[in-house]
Amino acid sequence: MSTTTKYYSNINTELLGICPAVENVIEFGCGAGRFLEAYKHSNPEANCVGFEKFENAANEAQGRCDHIIVGDAETIDLSDHGYGQGSFDLIIYGDVLEHF
Repeated sequence: MSTTTKYYSNINTELLGICPAVENVIEFGCGAGRFLEAYKHSNPEANCVGFEKFENAANEAQGRCDHIIVGDAETIDLSDHGYGQGSFDLIIYGDVLEHF
């Protein structure tokens, strides 16, 4: 497994431990979807949406998340993907906030 692949597969377990159980969650910078997969394991009824800038990582996340959106979070309009204001109960910027 390459360093790049490992980077996109990391799970921030400390963050996972403080995330509340909610109905609809989106993770910006979901990478290969491992965090949302773990979240869904502990909260199976959750609708987990992954948002990823890099297509290769997003392709790996398919099947781990309920929906994957590929694009630039600073320019994309989530309503173009069916998500309007108030669509999410939990918004995660776990490992990407420093990039904005």
